Amino acid sequence: MFNKKSKNMFLMGAIAAITAATTMTAYAEPAEVTINAYFNNYNIIINGTDKSKTPEDSRPFIYNERTYVPLRYIGESLGKEVIWDGDTSTIYINDQDTDDENTNSESYESTDTNQQMDDALEQYRSIVGQADTYQYDPYGYATPSGKYRYALIRMQSDDTVPTLFLEQESTDGMYYMRAFKYDINTKEIHQPAEGLTEGVGQVGGFRGGIGIAGDGNGLIIMEGGSRGYATFYRVTLDGDTLEKNVEWDGNMFQSDPGISTTEIDWHDISDLSAFSDWSVNGEKSINVYFDNYNIIINGEDKSDAPEDSKPFIYNSRTYIPLRYISELLGKDVNWDGETSTIYINESDISNDEMPEQAETDTVNEPITDGERIVLTGTVGAYSFDEVLALQGVTYPNPDPGSEKYKTFYLIVLDTPQTVTANNADGELDSRTAKIIDVSYADDMVQYVGQHITFSIDPHMTGWPSDTSLPLGEPSTRDIHILN
Repeated sequence: MFNKKSKNMFLMGAIAAITAATTMTAYAEPAEVTINAYFNNYNIIINGTDKSKTPEDSRPFIYNERTYVPLRYIGESLGKEVIWDGDTSTIYINDQDTDDENTNSESYESTDTNQQMDDALEQYRSIVGQADTYQYDPYGYATPSGKYRYALIRMQSDDTVPTLFLEQESTDGMYYMRAFKYDINTKEIHQPAEGLTEGVGQVGGFRGGIGIAGDGNGLIIMEGGSRGYATFYRVTLDGDTLEKNVEWDGNMFQSDPGISTTEIDWHDISDLSAFSDWSVNGEKSINVYFDNYNIIINGEDKSDAPEDSKPFIYNSRTYIPLRYISELLGKDVNWDGETSTIYINESDISNDEMPEQAETDTVNEPITDGERIVLTGTVGAYSFDEVLALQGVTYPNPDPGSEKYKTFYLIVLDTPQTVTANNADGELDSRTAKIIDVSYADDMVQYVGQHITFSIDPHMTGWPSDTSLPLGEPSTRDIHILN
């Protein structure tokens, strides 16, 4: 969705942890599921040697309070030979000098995804540098304002490189967007002829907003008119084609579309910092494949993993909890949260410089505040138009009145969360909230632009009984800032 502040919505902040992966090229119809994983930059120290530079497509992450790593990467970093037998769905892990005749060795080609990323970004920089030479409005009617911006978006959670989107602003308040996708095989750029449009048209009643699909599968574009009627489309990229399919259609004030989006992080073309800063850190919805594997370590069957430590396939790699596989291999695993470092040592090695570690590699205990609801999000000051853009809606009332000139102090939550608050009948009602309106809370201006953890009292918080902004989101005067 269009946002002049170009802020990210619903992204979790950095979470300390680690992982590693292995290639799996054959498996027996594993079940695909979508999970929420937490990515960040981690350090991995094995017997005093830094092994932190995992390939881009083998990055570790946290899931279910476990640090998952690519099995092959961590096994080979520990001096083991890792072999996959697709016929029996068996992973063999042997000492380097062990020759197991029962295994079916399969070569493992580690693609240089860092180089692929560098190549893609180099071509994208060139495209951004000539942004004014492309055709954006498919009909050629729009008059460009001279302003252009760009975004790097991973259209699928397992895409090796992101897709570049360029957007042109027109003098009539519309924004025309087109895609450019680097092909890692041909090293060429795909340029779909189809474009996307967002903004508020001065004639014809068109209103549109675009965001990243919350499940990581493409974009979501909302096109609507007055009185809350809207159509949501899912936009995916297939080679040289942008495919647009209806996801939901109806009146948003009578039925919840139930569609989660993440705001696009736009950058003016004069600001090329995104090319050096671009990463996939934070919370991501990713598709993984669960299956039953046999794990044989030096001839001993270690397949009976606990239910919460079962391996799965992600990004064509077999991931497994780091602590589980390392301890199976006789190693000590310790986590230093202050430096985001995993230490893996031989069980008889002591590391005097290694700080005292936690017992597990889980995230910190959640913050609580009595019976109050604890939330995290980013505080912002928004104009009337910016709130509409933030929510991707059109104003449902004939006359905005004083709201048109109001400054809204809103906390955009990192992720949609169930919030209990008073409804119009004075009864507690639990609904999903994406934004908390704190316009009437004391001294919120000092927190604008800050990411905070805070708590609210359900009894002092209310769901709206009308169509005032922000639409359908709770408001409160009572807020405790916890960090």
